[in-house]
Amino acid sequence: FATCDLPDRLDRAALPVRHDCSGSLRIRAQEMSAAQLASTCTSLAGQDAFFHDIARDAGPVAGDLNTRLEVVVYNSSDDYGTYAGAMFGIDTNNGGMYLEGDPSAAGNQPRFIAYEAEWLRPDFQIWNL
Repeated sequence: FATCDLPDRLDRAALPVRHDCSGSLRIRAQEMSAAQLASTCTSLAGQDAFFHDIARDAGPVAGDLNTRLEVVVYNSSDDYGTYAGAMFGIDTNNGGMYLEGDPSAAGNQPRFIAYEAEWLRPDFQIWNL
């Protein structure tokens, strides 16, 4: 039925926005403005610094090879429900999902998959970020 590459085809169609916040953080989105991308990058960098300050850690745990978090943002909860299951093999009856994978495996890609809180528009907020 020519669906073996469905996740890749959906990725190209549903997540055209690609933005690198830093060497360790990438955003893939359905639709985000430059201002929304910039504010999200700033928020994520602040949250990361806040967490590491609270945890008083010295960095990743031994054996953690993850180098870049990918944040996937759909336009709405409906879009999340439509695409995320087919693209990432996850349940979508929730407010988003973090997929760690195997951090000890080379090439592992941790992802935070979420959606814009469309009920808060015109304000922009990624739900559960």
